[in-house]
Parts: sequence; structure tokens; C-alpha cells
Amino acid sequence: MTWRTPEGERVLQGAEAEMIRRALEYTIEQIGNDSIHNGDPWEFGLPHFDALAYESRIVVMEHVGNGLLTETDSCSRLSALNESGVALLFLMLKEMVSVEIDEPDHAGTWPAKSLVLAAAQECIDKDCGAGESDLDDWEELINLLAERILWDGDFSFVFEEEASDDPPAEVIPIRDDYYCFTVPEPSEEELRSALRRLRELCQSSAQVEPEAP
Repeated sequence: MTWRTPEGERVLQGAEAEMIRRALEYTIEQIGNDSIHNGDPWEFGLPHFDALAYESRIVVMEHVGNGLLTETDSCSRLSALNESGVALLFLMLKEMVSVEIDEPDHAGTWPAKSLVLAAAQECIDKDCGAGESDLDDWEELINLLAERILWDGDFSFVFEEEASDDPPAEVIPIRDDYYCFTVPEPSEEELRSALRRLRELCQSSAQVEPEAP
């Protein structure tokens, strides 16, 4: 399912795809751990996504993963919900880098810095050095990569219901249906299918290594 990005309709390739694939794998692991160990779902600061139950979160991330990593004849309609799913991948990349900086021994499990560096070298011809330990520099690099996929921060807006019966269309400077989406409520079989598809998406055909700085 090709994705509509600021750079056109495209499917992620190469190092950029590998970075997103591993971020998706990490994200699903975190969502799963949260479901097992906590009564209430973890809030990521993405209100449309945070409002979802575990099952719905999985389906949204499967939709996002398909859209970014699989080529189809048409693009998925952008909404505040599915763009929140994309934003979550980049939030998790920042967390992965933070963990790697604080706990270098875990770098073999989630080599986030090398993934980000390879994508940056391939896509925007920029890096901050594989050995850099300044989290701010890495987050800036991740933000630049996010801008290749996300249009802006509209996905984080939540509009309160007004007392008036008239919709506040004049204060929403984007497409009317962007905030109109159906929250997925999957059956058990649909959830199992989404998890199977996510496992397929997270299987990398090739590991991408960054060039030496």
C-alpha cells in the first residue's frame, strides 16, 4: 500500500525501509509488553493513537507498515490516526537511540544509530557520526528523516466539541475528512492476521550498513 508523502507517492526502499522495519518491530514489541504488564495502555503523547486499545493499536500499525513498505496500486487515505502511527515509529527510533547511548551493550539488539545513520546517508546526505553520544543531534537527524514521510504535526491536534451545532471547519486548515476515521475493532482472527502480517513486514531481506563516516 503505497504511502502519500511530501516527496510524492512512494514505498520506502533501502536503508530508509530497513530503519522503519526495525522501528516497527521495536514498536510492536513495546505495545505487546505494555499489554502484558499494564492494565492501561501506555500513552505516547499522540492523542488519537493513545485513545486506542491494544488490539486497535496493532491493526493501525499493521496498516501503517503495509503502507510504508508494500507497493500497491493506490495510496491509503491520510488521517490523523494513521499519521499518528507513522509518528510513533519515529518516537520509538528516538527511544531506541537513547537506550543505545545510555546502554551501549544493548546496541547489538537494537542498533538504532547505525540504522538512522545509513538512512540519513542514503536519503538526505547527512549524518552526525556513528559514535556521537549527543541525543539532541540524533533526534534532529531523525526529525529530518521524519519530514520525508510526515507532512506536519496536524495528527496531534484534538478539537474539543463546541456548544454550537456548527462544525468548526474554519479553524481546521486541512482536508475535512482528516480527523474523520473509523477506529478499528478487530475480531480475534483479524488480530491474529494483523500480527502475522507484522511479523512478515519486520523480516528484513537484507541488513543495511552505514558507510564509514
